[in-house]
Amino acid sequence: KIHQPLRVGIIGAGLNGAWGGRAHIPALKALPEFMVTAVGTSRQESAEASADHFGIQHAFSDPLELALHPEVDLVTVSVRVPEHDRLIRAALEAGKHVYSEFPLGRTTAESSVLLQAARDRGVRHFAGLQSRANPVIRYVRELLAEGYVGDVLAVHVNYAIPTYPIRSKQIDQSHVYLLDDANGANQLTIAGGHLLDGIMYLFGPFSEISAILKTQARQVPVEETGEIIRASAPDHVVVSGILPGQAVFSSQIRNAHVGSFAIEINGTKGDLHIRSRQNFMFQIDDLIVLGTQGRES
Repeated sequence: KIHQPLRVGIIGAGLNGAWGGRAHIPALKALPEFMVTAVGTSRQESAEASADHFGIQHAFSDPLELALHPEVDLVTVSVRVPEHDRLIRAALEAGKHVYSEFPLGRTTAESSVLLQAARDRGVRHFAGLQSRANPVIRYVRELLAEGYVGDVLAVHVNYAIPTYPIRSKQIDQSHVYLLDDANGANQLTIAGGHLLDGIMYLFGPFSEISAILKTQARQVPVEETGEIIRASAPDHVVVSGILPGQAVFSSQIRNAHVGSFAIEINGTKGDLHIRSRQNFMFQIDDLIVLGTQGRES
């Protein structure tokens, strides 16, 4: 039986470095099960430029028109978090399947409403939590299941992100929205959210969890204008908790001048160390894993 490819419309696929154009379109074009049939951006000219660049048939500046188009089966929402609610609702109203980048919504309440709306509509729905697809993370999960480290005793994460405002002491205009806690896109929800999903994929759910949130860079100048923005979103996140088997989890996420990322897993038989080659973002970096059992490594 021949299956027709699933036709995808991507909202947020401009040529300005947008994630939809950088990641989604190249990946989908490499998969015969999918066909990108439409792109959407905030301006018709940029949508058409993106469509021409990638060889995609349809271009839209109106997300509802994209979602309603008969040659779109699945709508990918790959834009800033504050726009997710409006765009996901448009896709659901059109009765289309939805893939949303993470975080799904600005708050837990907003995300819960969107989740229920998708269930009520009876469509397939996905959130983009990429770490689960990382081959190294999947390999580590297999090693844990095989008992490589024995019973897990402790998991520690050191996560230093080499980005604004510590490195440059300023922020570009396009990223100012990240400084406002109300927008739901910050060190906790993005870096922390992706990390914790990966941790639960490896070890299972937390039985206890707590966090310390701190906004350390409170006055941040805008690169293009010099305007000073007062930040309210957390830029330093410490999360600790208890994982299955009473394993103790600890993590620290913050901005730094030089990036670093490492997960250390200690068990009764051995240790595993996961490190990043890029030291940028856990969910998309190339990772390496080192193992030790007894005195052998």
